[in-house]
Amino acid sequence: RAAAAARPAAATALRSCRRVAAGAEALSASARRSSTAALSTRPYDAVVVGAGIVGVTTAHALCAAGLRVCVIDRHSHVAAETSWVSSGQLEPVRVDHMRAYSDPAALGVRGLFRIATGFPRWTINYLLYALRCRLVDGAADQMTEDIRAMGRASIAAAHEFERAMPGRSGFRFGRSTITSECSFPLDPTDPAMLARTRSGSAEPAVTFRAHEVATGSPSDLCEALEADCRARGADFRYGCEYLGPAG
Repeated sequence: RAAAAARPAAATALRSCRRVAAGAEALSASARRSSTAALSTRPYDAVVVGAGIVGVTTAHALCAAGLRVCVIDRHSHVAAETSWVSSGQLEPVRVDHMRAYSDPAALGVRGLFRIATGFPRWTINYLLYALRCRLVDGAADQMTEDIRAMGRASIAAAHEFERAMPGRSGFRFGRSTITSECSFPLDPTDPAMLARTRSGSAEPAVTFRAHEVATGSPSDLCEALEADCRARGADFRYGCEYLGPAG
């Protein structure tokens, strides 16, 4: 009899629990719909996919034009892939003709050995390039002109970024140099490297050339551009993977 008397109370409690659970689910669904609606109605003029060097420079240009921008990336921070590991040197003019680089004998036995043992992947690319220069008429001339054009555009962009973000662009500027004692990593704008002398001699190890160079890290530039974009009202959403257009 006691068990039979308890059944109605248990049924009533179960119905109450189900109503509470249903109410909680309804509130949760409503909250999700409100959140999604809030995100979908944000007044973005452009959404940039990827927060690497290409993505953040694009976002920076759009912000500078007065657009409301959102940058999304699947990683947790800016420049998380190729742009994080890169560094390099920019030159507005390459005074050397690429034909000089297509002759392995010009490097000498010692030079070839150091490159082959230290940079095997570069050596393979170099030999393929040398072969192409011999098989394709005018290839070295065209590559020389292409490299010079890219160099001029790159150094102009570096100056533009430095003007936009003085002291924060990550670029350092100096004069092009030739060194007789090369060691890696090498920064041609590093004062310590420029002051080096030849081994066992007081003679300078560095010869200066006339044109300007710039060195920098894409990851440093990406971080500076992100900060500048945020200051202009851009949103950066990390941990978001682009799956393609809806529908």
